[in-house]
Order: sequence, then C-alpha cells, then structure tokens
Amino acid sequence: MKFRTRLIVGFSSILAGIVFFSIIVFSMLSVMNANMNKVVNEDYSNVNQIYIIRYELNNLARDLNFFLLNPESDERQRIIDSVGQRHDKILAAWDQILKSTPSLSQEPIMTQFQALYGNYVESTNQVLKKVEEGAKEEAINFALSTNEQNRKNLSVAIEEYKLKQEEAMADSVSVSLSSYENAVNTLILLVVSTLIVSSGIAIWVYHSVTKNLRRVTSVINNINYAGIENIPRIEVYTRDEVGDIAVAFNRMADKLEDHVEQELSYQRTLEEQSWKKAAIAEVTLLYQGVQDLHMLANAFLSEIVPKIGASHGVFYIMMDHDGERPYLKKSASYAEQVEHSLPEELQLGEGLIGQCAMDNKSIALTSVPSNYIRIGSGLGSAAPASIMILPVSSENTVLAVFEVASFTPFTGSELALLEELADTMSVPINRIRNHMKVQQLLRESQVYSEELQAQSEELQQQQEELRALNERLEEQVKQSERKSKELERSKKEIEEKNKEIMLASKYKSEFLANVSHELRTPLNSMLILSQMLAENKNGNLQPKQLEFIRTIHSSGTDLLNLINEILDLSKIESGKAELSSDITTVGECLTAAMKQFEPVALQRKIQFVLESDPGLLEQKMVIDQQKLDSIIKNLLSNAVKFTEKGNVKLSARKAEPSEIEGHPVLTILDDVLAISVTDTGIGIPKEKFDIIFEAFQQADGTTSRKFGGTGLGLSISKEFAALLGGFIRVESQVDVGSTFTLYIPMDSREWMVRLAEAEAAAASAAEKAERLEFEDNGSSEIETQSSPKVDQEQFDLLNGKKVLLVDDDMRNIYALTTFLETYGIQVHFAENGEEGIELLLEQPDTDLVLMDIMMPRMDGYEAIGKIRSMPEFEKLPIIALTAKAMKNDKEECIRAGASDYISKPVQIDQLLSLLQVWLHR
Repeated sequence: MKFRTRLIVGFSSILAGIVFFSIIVFSMLSVMNANMNKVVNEDYSNVNQIYIIRYELNNLARDLNFFLLNPESDERQRIIDSVGQRHDKILAAWDQILKSTPSLSQEPIMTQFQALYGNYVESTNQVLKKVEEGAKEEAINFALSTNEQNRKNLSVAIEEYKLKQEEAMADSVSVSLSSYENAVNTLILLVVSTLIVSSGIAIWVYHSVTKNLRRVTSVINNINYAGIENIPRIEVYTRDEVGDIAVAFNRMADKLEDHVEQELSYQRTLEEQSWKKAAIAEVTLLYQGVQDLHMLANAFLSEIVPKIGASHGVFYIMMDHDGERPYLKKSASYAEQVEHSLPEELQLGEGLIGQCAMDNKSIALTSVPSNYIRIGSGLGSAAPASIMILPVSSENTVLAVFEVASFTPFTGSELALLEELADTMSVPINRIRNHMKVQQLLRESQVYSEELQAQSEELQQQQEELRALNERLEEQVKQSERKSKELERSKKEIEEKNKEIMLASKYKSEFLANVSHELRTPLNSMLILSQMLAENKNGNLQPKQLEFIRTIHSSGTDLLNLINEILDLSKIESGKAELSSDITTVGECLTAAMKQFEPVALQRKIQFVLESDPGLLEQKMVIDQQKLDSIIKNLLSNAVKFTEKGNVKLSARKAEPSEIEGHPVLTILDDVLAISVTDTGIGIPKEKFDIIFEAFQQADGTTSRKFGGTGLGLSISKEFAALLGGFIRVESQVDVGSTFTLYIPMDSREWMVRLAEAEAAAASAAEKAERLEFEDNGSSEIETQSSPKVDQEQFDLLNGKKVLLVDDDMRNIYALTTFLETYGIQVHFAENGEEGIELLLEQPDTDLVLMDIMMPRMDGYEAIGKIRSMPEFEKLPIIALTAKAMKNDKEECIRAGASDYISKPVQIDQLLSLLQVWLHR
C-alpha cells in the first residue's frame, strides 16, 4: 500500500478513536464547566445573599435597640425609615436567591423562612408600636423576649440554609474535580490508544513521522498532572495529521489552564472572604462584656494589628462634652515608643488624624519617609512602608479614629477588613457610651434618692408642726372671715371716695384750663397794648406815664408767671408734664443764668460768682433745657432775693458717689452733674427744710414776712428735678447762708432708658418717638427759624399782606389788629369759626389766618379742619392761638391741620417771626 493509503487507513482508525474519545472528553469538560458555573453563579451568589440577609438583620436589631434606648431622639423618624429600608433589602436578597435557584420555591426552606421572617417582622412592628404608644418598658421586655427569640429562630434558619448552600457548593466542586479526573483518565486512555495504534503506523512510516511523534510523545510525557495549571505545548511545524493533533492538544491545554485559573481565583476569593469574616467574628467577640472605651481600644489594637501584619497602631476617641469644642483624645496605642510619643489630644483638622475626623474619610500613606516614624523592637527600628488612617463613624458622626502602620504594603483583603471593622466599631462604642451615661444617671439618682430621703424626714417633721399650726389657723380663719366682711365694707367706701377724687381731679383740670384761658385772654391785650405804649413811637407820653405803663406791663408779666407756675405745678401733680431732649453744654446753661441775674446782683450790690472746671463747661448735656433753666432761675432768684449783702455763687462739678448714695437711678448712671447755688443770706432753720419745698410755703410764711413771692418756686423746682431724674439737697444756717445743690444726669436719654426699663413704659416711649418724628419733620425747621428776632427791614416785607384774625374776645382783636396794622398788614376779623370761614370764602386772597382755639359755636379745631377740607385753602398758612393750659395742645393743633402754633399771651417778637416765616416761604 502506498504511504498515503496506509496513512489514510491507519490515521482513519486513529481519527475515529480520537473523535470518539474526544466526544467523551468534551462531554466531561462540559459537565465540569456546568458544575463550576453552578458553583460561581448560583451557590456562591446564594451564599453572598445569605450574608447580606444576616448583615441587614444585625443592623435592623441594632437600629431597634437604639430606638428603644433613645425613643425621644431627633433620629427617631430616620430609624423608623431605616427599619423599613432594611426589611426591603432582606426581601430583595431573598428574591435574588429565588431567581438564581427557581427550584428553591418548592422546597420547605422557603415556607420556613417566610413564616419565621413574618413572625420577626410582626414582632418588630409591635415593638415600634409600643414605643409610639409610650410603653417603653413593655416594648423593651417584648423586644428582649419574643422579638429576640424570633430573630434567633430566623438566624438559625438562615444559618442552616447557608450551611446547606455551602455543602451544595462543596458537592459541586467535588463533582467538578471528579469530572476533571475522568477527563484526565480518558485523555490518558486516548493517548495510550493512540500510541499503540500509531506504533504500528510509526514502524510503517517510521522515516516520515518518527520525528514529529517523538515531539508529541515528549510533550505528553512531560505533563505534570499534579499541577496542570501550567501544561507544556507541542511545537510541530508540519501540516499533516500529527500537526493537527498538536494544535488540538495545545488548544485543549489552553482551555484546561484557563479553567483551572478561574477555579483557583474563585477559591482564593472564598478563602479571603472566609478569612475576613472569621477575623471580624474574632474581633467582635472581644467587645462582649467590655464596658470601658480604653479597654475596648486596647483590645481592638491588640487583636487587629497582628492580624493584618501591622506593627504599630494608635486609637483616638472623639470627646464631645456639652458646651465644649469636640476634640480627639488618645485612648490606646500599640508598640508606641517613648522617643516618638504620640500627642494625647488632637483638635479637628490637626494632623492627618484630625483631618480624617473632620472629613470622615480614610487616608492611605505609601512610600513613607524614613524620618516620619520609627517602629522599633529590642533588635532595632525601621520606618513603615504603609500607613492607614480610618474613621469610626455612625450616621455620618465620627466617634473615633485609628491608625495602623506596617513594614509591608497592605493587601486588598486587609484594607477591606479594616474598612469593615471601622464600620462595626461604632456599635460597641455607642453601646459603651450609652452604658456610661446610664451609670452616671444611676449615680445621680442615688444622690437624689439620699437627698429625697433626708427631705422626706424633714417633711415629716414639718407635717407634725403643720398639724399644730393648722389648728391655730382654723381659729384665725374664722377671725379673718369676720375681718374680711369688715374690709369689704371699707373697700366699697374707699371706691366711692376714689370716684369722688377722680371726679374732683377732672373738675380741677377743666377748671385750670378755663381759668388759664380766661386769665390769659385779658392779659394778652394788656401786655400787647402796654408794650406798644411803652415804645412811645409818637413821643407824646410823659415819663411818669411811661413809668405807669411799665408798671402795668411788669404787673401783667408777674401775673402771667404766677399763672404759669400754678399750671406747671398742676401738670406735675396730674402727671401731664412732658420732657424734651435738648442738646446743650454745661457752660451754656450757666452762662445764660449768669447773664440774667448779673444786672439784678449789681443793682442789689451783691457779688455774683460763677465757678466751674473749664473742661466741664465744654461737656455736652442732653436734657430738657427749659426745665433745667427754670430750676436754676428759681434757685438764683431766691438766693438774690434773700441776700442783702455778701455774694451769690453759682458752681458746677461732677457729683461724688457718696453724695448720690441711695438714689435709685443716679447711682447706676455714668455722669451725674451737681449744680450748686450758694448765698450769704438769711438762712433757713433745719426744722423748715421740708416745708420750703411745699407749694405756697416759705421759711417765713407769715403775712408780715419781709420778702415776697408765691412760695411755688422751690416746689416746682423739686418736681422738675425729679422729672429730670435727680433731686435737690439743701444745707443752711440761720444768718449764715444757704446752699441748694441740684443733682441731675448729664444725659437724660440714659435716665429715660433706665426709667423705661424700670417701668416698662414701651407704649409711652413709642408715642413720644412718633411725636418727636412729627415735630422734626413738620415744624422743627420753622421753630428754628423763628427763634431769632426779625429786623425792621424784614418787617417791612409784611406790608400789604392780608391776615384773617378769628377770636371771640374783642380785646384781643383790638390789640392784635392795632399791632399788625403798624406793619402795613390788612387785618380782617371774625368772632367765631363759622364767620371766619364765610369771611375767608368772600376774600380768598387772604395770605394767612390767625385762629383762636377756644371759641363758642364752632371752636378753632373744627374751623381749621373745614378750611383744610377746601382744596383752594389746602396750603393756606394757619397759625393757632391757644392758652397752652392742657397737655398736647400743640400736637392737637397740628393734627387738626394748623401750620404752626403760638400760645397766649402772644409775644410780639415771636408772632412777627412766624409771620415772616409763613408769609415769605
């Protein structure tokens, strides 16, 4: 036979055998591949899901325990939501197991898990419900009994299923190994058969195929069946059948190596996970029974540092006491050296550990410098190659930070173990902290219990005393009931008298207002006409007549001052006096008084002296200047009046603390001014120090007294001083002289603030602020401009102006008309509001209206309101004339629509200034 025929026959037989055995081998490989896929895709996946279920059950139990221990925590709703989420994850993991193993739904484990899990879910919901209902103790007992038992039953069932799955996985691996051995044996049989058949063909075609067969035989003989992860390859360069066998063999070797590599990889993964779980379990066992954070940290480092191959470690606990800034405190260390001692405390952000705590993120260091830190032993020391810093956190709150260092880089499994341990460490730390809090509360409760015991004994003793007192009180109650009836009758009598007093006070206020108006109205005419006559423009009055006229004007002025004093005193007594806040200096107040009384002192041949620290004169004061001037004027007036020879001294200084000791307000103010008026006059007996400050009283109160006066000046000064927040002190000796000292705050705003705080007068302060704002915006500019006197040339500007005067008193009309006509002003008058409006409509070119307030039929307020309601007179200047007898007269006039305000008796200069302002805007 030809070689080709022999080859065809021989190799046909060989190929037939190879095909047959190859089918068997590939069948076995397919079975083995299917078994391995089952291990990887089904059994391993199911075991993974079981770990997830067990992990979520443990977390669910931890959340439930935290919820029971902290039912009132701000995290309450988050924990309830977390419980629901963990239930969802458990069901999702179980569904994943059913999807990967559909046949499991027909097995009893499915029914058992659903029943046990349903019991656990129901008992968990009951615990939450009891906590919601406030039955905390019942919830804890139920959780520790029924719920814990259900959880343990469920855990046992899960553990049984895990063991079953691990056994199934082991069986699959065993089947795969068996298939592998069968495949190898079959392959051996195939090779041997091939060799036997080929030996004949080899002899037959020795010269043509012997070389290639040796190569094949050599490779096959060199196969190490104990470690087939590295199978040698056949190198054949011919394209005959031997070459095809070599190619097929090489491909088979590739597949076998890949499969073995996958199997080894899976095995290594399982081993790493098993090692990690075992390590976590061992470390977790250390936490049992530990009730101290330092013990916990030491146990943790002692266990975990050697386990991961590290050689150095440190553990810091986050300290967060109430009211203190959080910081890290060293709790334990591993292999710490004295020459490289670690800091006991670290602030957040300080160093890498502080930064780790602040960011709540792990930090890894590789290629550590040699001088960074040294890890030493008895034989020597060296720098670590790798350092890991990890935070221990719970609900995004850092509880601790630990650091480990190793001579070798950390592996992936070691890093994963550290991460998981960092997560699990939060549970024992929180548990120990809660335990420490409970212990602290127990200690405090013991102290409180002892105190309560002592108080209980005291209460028992007091109860005995109270029983004795109760008997006496019963008798006193009977007596008090009788007295209560008598007091009730007295109360009714007092209420009746209070009503009478309030009615009398109302009549007094109305009487003073009417008297003020009735007195000021004739005084207005008398003062205006007497002043005009005193000017003697025509020069036809004799000196004696001028003296009579001046006497009339002076008497009218004295009468006006008396009226003002009576009204001021009445306002103070009725609580209607108001305070303003004027900005001035000490020097301005003293200089004004000096200028006013120097001529009087010269006339009486008395020396007038002003003494003060020059620096004090320049200091600013915020005070009601009119009331301060009134006090100084009254004191100086009395001093000059009662001094016939010698001197009168006006002085100012800062008050000493001893002088104002005991005063409720001045003692707490920063700057208190003392203004003294000293004279060398007749003096005052000590027994009359109090009398002189009473209304209508003087030291010599008889009708034969040498000195005149109403006796109201000191009374008004005393009241004004009190309104300004101060007081007046008197020192005097008969026939030697007297010293009156006024103590007042230099800043009345500070005094007002103190007064407002003491009396809680917020409403009054708001009303005053509104009034001041209205005055500032409305009339402050006008008042400022009207203060200087107008020159005669400016008065000439009034010629030809038309003024309407509305007043019900013909004397006022005559006096004002006579005065205004001297400046070329055309005056038209009306006796009441209705006639004034009619006259204004007849003469709409009127430039200004002078409106009296108190008139019959239609008063000034109503007349001003009606004029303002007419569009053509909306901007017409209207100046109100009032007696200024009642509080808020000016405000009421402005509120009614008046442009400005002037009180009676009318001052000529002030009236001319207002006319100048409003007629030439």
